[in-house]
Amino acid sequence: MVQTVRDIPMKGLVIREPWIDLILSGSKTWEMRSKPTLVRGQIALIRKGSGMVCGVAELVACHSALDRDGLTATGDRHGIGANQIADVLAAGWVVPWELAQVRRLPKPVPYRHPSGAVTWVNLPPEVTALIAQQSGETSNPEDTVEPARKLIPAAAPVSPPAPPVDSHIVHLTKGAIDNGYIRLTNALGLFPNDAIGGSNTATMAKGTVTVAFDPGPTVTTDVDGSKMILRDRGGTRAFFTSAGAMPGDQVLLERMAPRQIRIRMLKDSL
Repeated sequence: MVQTVRDIPMKGLVIREPWIDLILSGSKTWEMRSKPTLVRGQIALIRKGSGMVCGVAELVACHSALDRDGLTATGDRHGIGANQIADVLAAGWVVPWELAQVRRLPKPVPYRHPSGAVTWVNLPPEVTALIAQQSGETSNPEDTVEPARKLIPAAAPVSPPAPPVDSHIVHLTKGAIDNGYIRLTNALGLFPNDAIGGSNTATMAKGTVTVAFDPGPTVTTDVDGSKMILRDRGGTRAFFTSAGAMPGDQVLLERMAPRQIRIRMLKDSL
């Protein structure tokens, strides 16, 4: 049976930064999740929190869960850094969903995000039609296509790969929230060596880093190398308050430049 573009259903996969940017750039082909999926075929790629469909891809396979060795050996597919693997294993993000034929939309398409949707969004026909029209597949929304396949032309260009962002995920404990710190033991690779100091102000590091909390303030500080935390705890406490931090939440640290760190709260799975 032949369907019109407006009749073709499409599911949208919600993906956080920085992972969606790596996927759209072509440098990440495995989206890591905690559970397998039976979904196959063309899907929309949604940037979490934006209300926008940013691209499309074919979900071609769901592989078996990986152990530490498997994650280490396939870093070129999932884009997870070696310093993040322990956190990924702890969180259970070990099931690869394989994507192919990724296409970035020239203009992201808005949609209305349904309450409670975390992983998948069922996109309405009018959004599916806008994606198809933008692709150049058809200028008339009533033109026909084969079911659920050729919404985006295979010849559409893919942006050149972008270098991955150095990042690390930290799981928050009640003690960390109560005392205003983020444990940096496994994230020290994000910080310059000269920004790691001793246990008190007399042994502060010679160098510093600028830390931008999202949400929250931006502070300049060094790392207390004895406690493995940021020396300036005021910014961390303000961040926890603004983000409504709870035990078990995850924090993403990203090195944006050699001396610039961004810290954000992650509330959902990868």
